[in-house]
Amino acid sequence: GVYGPTNMEGGFLGFKHDLETEDVYEDTKLLTSSDGAIVGWATVSRDERWHPATAVLDLFFHPNFADDVPTLLSAVRFPELKVQCYVDSSAKKKAEVLEASGFTCEGQLKNQFAYGGQYYDVLVFARE
Repeated sequence: GVYGPTNMEGGFLGFKHDLETEDVYEDTKLLTSSDGAIVGWATVSRDERWHPATAVLDLFFHPNFADDVPTLLSAVRFPELKVQCYVDSSAKKKAEVLEASGFTCEGQLKNQFAYGGQYYDVLVFARE
């Protein structure tokens, strides 16, 4: 899908800074391949829009490692509150992995963003 990182350099540096210096993330886990390459990650942080009632799961993984994502998610320490994850409508495998890991689709935001001249819906998954 297109709802995810498209350029890691600047975004990763900000993320790394926040991870080391701020109290932003409830938990962060990495998914690594057998040779040590990072092939996915999961972070959980409080949603600033609904603080403190809701958290957001940011989940990214290489499609070749989708079968390993449930193990990644089982290692995440989720807070005792509602956790939401946003999925662009073209990311079918991500939606399947979330459902297999106990998340349910609570809604669909129509034409939420445009990328490459095409509009995409965003699915909102959650677990409590």
